[in-house]
Formats: sequence, C-alpha cells, structure tokens
Amino acid sequence: MSTVPDAIHVLHVDDEPDFADMAASFLEREDERLSIRTATSAEAGLERLGDDEFDCVISDYDMPGTTGIEFLRAVRDDYPDLPFILYTGKGSEEVASDAISAGVSDYLQKETGTDQYSVLANRITNLVSQYRAIATVEEYASHREESEQYRQQLLEIVSDTALSDPEKIDRLLALGRDRLGVENGHLVIIDEETDRHEVVRISGSEIVREGVTDLSTTYCRKTIQSDGILDVYRAGDQGWEGDPAYEAFGLECYIGGKLGMDDRLFGTLCFAGECSREPFTHNEKAFFELLRQWFTHMLDRRRRLNQAETIFEHTQDALFLIDVVDERTFTLQSVNRAYEELTGATAADVQGRTPQDLLSDDQAANVVTKYQECIEKREPIEYDERLTFGETTKWWHTRLAPVIEDDNIVQLAGATRDITSQTEREARLQALNETSQELMAASTPQQVAEIGVGAAREVLGLEANAVHLYDDERDGLVALAQTALSEELVGEAPTFTEGDSIAWRVYETGEAVAVDSVHDDPNILNPDSPVESELCIPIGDRGILLNASEEPEAFDTQDVVLGELLAGNMAAALEQIDRTAQVRIRERNLERQNERLDEFAGVLSHDLRNPLSVAQGRLELLAEECTSDHTEAIDRALTRIDELTQTLLQLARGSKRVHDTETVDLAELSETCWQNVESSDASLRADVERTVEADRSRLAQLLENLLRNAVEHGGDDVEIRIGDLSDGFFVADDGPGVPADERDAVFEWGYSTRKDGTGFGLSIVKTVAETHGWTITVTESAEGGARFELTGVSGSGTST
Repeated sequence: MSTVPDAIHVLHVDDEPDFADMAASFLEREDERLSIRTATSAEAGLERLGDDEFDCVISDYDMPGTTGIEFLRAVRDDYPDLPFILYTGKGSEEVASDAISAGVSDYLQKETGTDQYSVLANRITNLVSQYRAIATVEEYASHREESEQYRQQLLEIVSDTALSDPEKIDRLLALGRDRLGVENGHLVIIDEETDRHEVVRISGSEIVREGVTDLSTTYCRKTIQSDGILDVYRAGDQGWEGDPAYEAFGLECYIGGKLGMDDRLFGTLCFAGECSREPFTHNEKAFFELLRQWFTHMLDRRRRLNQAETIFEHTQDALFLIDVVDERTFTLQSVNRAYEELTGATAADVQGRTPQDLLSDDQAANVVTKYQECIEKREPIEYDERLTFGETTKWWHTRLAPVIEDDNIVQLAGATRDITSQTEREARLQALNETSQELMAASTPQQVAEIGVGAAREVLGLEANAVHLYDDERDGLVALAQTALSEELVGEAPTFTEGDSIAWRVYETGEAVAVDSVHDDPNILNPDSPVESELCIPIGDRGILLNASEEPEAFDTQDVVLGELLAGNMAAALEQIDRTAQVRIRERNLERQNERLDEFAGVLSHDLRNPLSVAQGRLELLAEECTSDHTEAIDRALTRIDELTQTLLQLARGSKRVHDTETVDLAELSETCWQNVESSDASLRADVERTVEADRSRLAQLLENLLRNAVEHGGDDVEIRIGDLSDGFFVADDGPGVPADERDAVFEWGYSTRKDGTGFGLSIVKTVAETHGWTITVTESAEGGARFELTGVSGSGTST
C-alpha cells in the first residue's frame, strides 16, 4: 500500500486488465493520494478486500460470471458503508435502477478520451472524504438510511411501468427538490450551435420558467463547460456577482449537470433556490448523479425513438409493429405510410386487428406460424409470403425481428416489400425452362412453331402472337402457327417478303424491337390495321416471333427479354431438328454403303473365289501330268490372288459398325491369335488383366494383323508385348519402329514398306477399331520399336 499521507486505497475490478491498468495510471497521475490495485473478476475482488484494507471500490458492470451489481451486493454484505462506484460502459435505466437498489455510492459511465479519469478521481476523493468525515457510526448510519430512502423512492418511480415518461419526469424533479432542499427543479434542452437554451419542464417555484433563453445568460453555460457537477451554495460569496445569470435569476444555490452521451449534448438537469445554504453533501451529489444518469438515458432513448419513428414513416419498405398478446394472439399496433400505400390498407383499418381479422384462414394461419417461429428463435427471420389485401393478391418478402424488454418479447417489428413482379418473373423463367425441354423434343418445325405460340401466350402473356419461319420456295416468312386473338386482329397471318414490313426488317437485322406505335413506323405493312403496337423478335436466322396489341406502348423491356429467351430456345430446337435430319441422311447413306459392301463381299466370296479355286485345282492336275517351270510361277500368282481376295473380303465385312459385343478376355484371345501367326523365333508376352467389350471375331482379326505386322517388320526374333492402358491396351515390339513422319500413312489402304506386302493389314486394324468406336495411334515403344495404342475401349481391368 502507498505511504503518501492521507493516501486513498482504491480497488478497481474490471475483466479487461489492460483497461484497468491504464485507468490506474491516469488516476494516480490525477491525484498522488490515489493508490490503485486491480482485480479481473468479482471473485478476485472479494478476495483482495479480505486481504487488504481499501477506502473505495470501483467496478465494471458487464463481467463474465458475476456482474458488477452482483459484486456490489456481495460487498455490501460485508462492507455496508464502503464507498462503491459502478464505472461501466453499459449504461441504461435498468442498470441504474439495479445499482440504486443494491446500494451503489456513485454511478459513472465510461466515455471516450482521458478527461473521464479526472471526473472519476474527483468522485473517488469526494466519496472517501465524505466517508472519512462522518465522525460516528450513528451519524453515518443516519445519512445512509436517509440516502437509502430516497434511492428507494427513485427506484420505485423509474421502474413503475404504469407511468409515462412525462409523469416520471415530474415526479423525479419533485423528488430531487425534496432531497436537495431547493425550490425549483428543471430540465433544459440546449443547442450549442445556436446558443438556444429551452426549459422544457419545471417543478416547484417559477424562479426559473419554461421557455427559450439565450444560453449566455444562464447558469447552464458554465454547467456544460464543467467536467462534472456544477454546484453553488452561496452565489454572492462565490464570485457570481456581476454574472449575467446571477443578475437575471438571482439564484443563490444551484446544482446542475450535463445530459449527454457519446459526445452528444442533450441538455442539462438543474435544481436551484433563491436562498443560500450549506454546501451540497456527498450523498446529495450522489443522488443528483443518479437522477442525471436516468434523465440522460431517457433523453437518449427518446432521441433514438424519434429517429426510429422518422425512419418508420419515411422508409420505402412497408413497416409494421405487432403487439404480442400471448403465444397465439397478435395484434397490429402500427404501420407506416409505405405499408398503407403498398397494401391499400390504412392504419385505422388495421390497428388493433389480428391476422385472422384481416386475412383468409389459411393465410392467417401461415402468418401466425411465422410470428411464433420468430418468438421461439428469439432472433430475426426472413421469409416470402403470399397475402391478399382487399381484392389484390401479392407476394411479399418479410423480415421480422423480436422486440425484447426485460427478457420478454413484447412486440415483433416487421419490414416487408412487394416482390410480386420478381416472383412472377422467376415463375416465367421456370416455365420457359420447361418449355425449352418440350421444344427440344419436337421433331418438325411445325411442332416448334405451335409450342412457341402456346408458350408466348400462356407463359409470357402475349395473347396475340404468331410464329413465321423463312420458306426458301416462297422466299418469305410464312406463318406456321397463330393464336386465335392474333387471327381475330389481323385475319390469317400474312407472308412477309423482303422490304415490305417491320417483321422483315427485324428478320434482316436480327434485333428484337418493341414498336410503341406501328402507325408511326415507315415499314408498316397495313396502314388500316387495328394493331397499335408490336413486339417482333428474331428466331435466330430462321424466322420471327410476332406479337401484336390494340393498345399503344403495350410491350416493355421485360417482354423483350423473356421473348428473346423463348425465341432463342425455338432457334436451338430448329437447329437440332436440322442436325437430326442430317444424321438420318448419313445413316441412310451408311445403310446403302453397307448393302453395297455386302454385295461386294458376296462377289469376292463366291463369284471370284470359285474360279480361283478351279484354277488352283487345274494347276495341281497340270503339275501331276507334266513338269514345267511355269507351274511354280502360276502357283505363286494364284496364291497372291487368294491373299488379296481374303484381305478385300476382310475390309468389306470389317467396315460395318459393331452392334453386338461380348466380354472378351484379352490375354486369352491374344494367345489364341498368336497360334495363327507364323512366328519363327519371335515371342509374345501378354501382360494384360483387362477384359474388352468387343466383337470377338473382329477383335481377333485386329490382333492377328498387329501381331503379323510386328513379325513381318521386326524380324524373326522380334519380341512383342501386349499391355493395359487406363482406357484400352497396346501392342508393342522391339523392332525398327515406324518413322514419325510416316505414322499417319501406315493406316492408309495399300501402304507398305515390303515389296510383297498388300498394304491392307493396318488398314484392316484401323477399320476394326473404328467400327468399335475406338481410336488407334502409333508411337515409339520403350525399346525403340513400334507401339500401337487403342483407346476409348470399354471393359474392365488395371493399367500398367
């Protein structure tokens, strides 16, 4: 503890140690008598009080575990007379009332800046001086009892929910006059910018009256310049003679304090008398300070309420307040002008009414459910709702928040806005999305036109519309579909030709247009038409979607945007129909080609091979009857013809697309095919675990040709390996490989690097691969030879 004479030992309890240490530094700098010790919790504070002696306790209010009020009550149990200052950042009427009830000595709100520490140091020294000045326990007890009585009266007034703010003001001013022993109490509103001083409420004598006065002639000018309470008890002896306030009012005693928060000055609270008196005691000042705190919070609350009411009335959103009667009963307390304008219901129509009074049973039940959800969650909620006011049904987006007082939800504050247009637009977009699926399923332009006309009428609300598509034969835009109202307006839809109409202009430019007055447009087709406005939208380069109305300016931007979406879907559907037709043409051509290939294969297998067989047989008989050098040459020629016939037959039959497949074990089939290849000293290693979905015979044809190619080009001792890929397999060898600039050519018909080669082997391989939907490429193997990779192969297995 400090050894400074008359040292004042202070315990400061705050759960923020950095703030407590900073406050201690400033307080000790303000008055060298002050010796500050800190604690970070109420429990630690009580322990310190038990270990050391203190002259004063300062405590924060909002601390975890035990609040400052609870700490105050605990201190009062053991130290009923010890000065206790509640020094808090959370100021409110409720906190002030609780502090008064618990027996606080003083109440001070934390502010920004360092000036507050001068005020706090002054409060501490005054409290401790008063505490020490009371000579006897009986005297102090008497003062304390008196102070407690007034505190209880103050508490009863501020906590009385039946009293309005003006009633509370009057009673507190009267209580203050009585406690301070003066004739007058008054509340002042001050505008520093204009030096306006307005007494808005008085109690007692009219030595100070209600009304406006120049600030410079009042005691309040010095009150607002003071950091704390301004108190005067003998004005004439204390240098006030000659002061304009003293001259004007002649007040001998006066006590006043600023009413403000966060550097905002509201006004002052003042008590005054015409007679001098003894200096205001500490207890009197403490009581005045409690009054000042309540008036400050009251004015701040009213300021915020006025701001809220201003916002409430002038915001563009429809605002409403709901009184919560009980968990099932809710009544409308007030609505703003925007609510009246949007719903068509006046405040008088809805005030005090329940949802059941204003809405249908189903809508009211849904609304009540939302109110109950907000109460249950005790937090704001948002939702969309469909409500009917009068004869108008709209969609609303509503935000609802609970209004909580003393932990009870007393009201629900709501803000709602009309989202009908947005909701309908989203519904139209969804309907257009569904229409697009219907359009893509259409098989003819006529179906597309009919679906488009129906969607424009039902989804977009374009009652009089028609779809015109360009017709090559007629060289114009011909109507394929038309609504009944369109036919009623213009008769049978005309065919638009080049340069004679708004429709053709839009078709040529490819830009949608909403014509507000067709009769003012130079491209009007029929000047006598009853149509006043048109919406014309291009359907890609295929035609137009034409909409008409007997009303001028009937179409807006939204009609254009949604119409373009529909027209775009129609254009995509027409393009798909064209692509489908082209695919069908290709399929028919392919079928005819397959038929010709079948005929060719028949020629090869019968008409050509039969004579060849006869020639080979006759040659064998000839060789038995005579010996000639020519028979061997003839045999080689016939054998060559037979090989070419076999190859051409494979190509003809292998060009057909594979439809029927089976699961084939690639390793097993590879070994079987290897047996059909003259391999000499060549070797095969099938490192595959894959199964393949393929036509078994054609896959065997592919493998045999690849293996035969490796043997023919890689040499008698070539090593061949078959392995897995992630989506296929490969056949690789350690032969000379294929030069990079020849890798595309090896698959062409007739390409061969051998004089006796047919050039068909790898062509057959590629044909078989393509009929399965596979891709084949050739690259270099790890050993420098050729590596043929087949990908896009269906099946299962692992890659290597």
